[in-house]
Amino acid sequence: MLVGATALLFRGQKELRAGRPAEAVSALGRAAELSPDSPHAALHHALALADAGQADNALLALELSAQRWPANPVFPLLRGALLAESGRLDEAAAALDAARTASPHNLLAEAYRALVAMRRGEVDAPLRRLAAVGFTDNPRALAALLAEVEAALFRRFGPHTDGKPPCFADQPPAPLLRRLSATRLAALGLARL
Repeated sequence: MLVGATALLFRGQKELRAGRPAEAVSALGRAAELSPDSPHAALHHALALADAGQADNALLALELSAQRWPANPVFPLLRGALLAESGRLDEAAAALDAARTASPHNLLAEAYRALVAMRRGEVDAPLRRLAAVGFTDNPRALAALLAEVEAALFRRFGPHTDGKPPCFADQPPAPLLRRLSATRLAALGLARL
């Protein structure tokens, strides 16, 4: 990567951390232009686009990067996560399947693929798969998964899950949330701790 592109990359990353996505898009876009062979610059540019609320541009950038670097699972993984968050579940599933093909043991890709399945109404099979392969330690993915599990519990058991669907902002930290869910099911005689 050229020295100027590296400086722009670092500046763009700093702008992202500071919560200034528009400035990050500018710096990282320029870094990607100066270093078109850098997957790192392309990735951070796409992240900045997403943070700036330019989801369609971020998705396009991730798609083009996935075509340019097909062995790199990060691009389809992030594209799949963005698509899942926007409710485009079929496209998300395809992108996440590509990420899992490129990186079969990627727990984050597994988590987002399970999330897509859960949002389609399948809960048991994705949870069994995650139990078999393992859970990611990514807090954003874990929170989304646990919120889907809680919503499924609410749909299935109604008032025994506090009588209301979970709200992301009200969720306790992931380890506590897992214990609370298991405790609720154990109290109903539906699970053992």
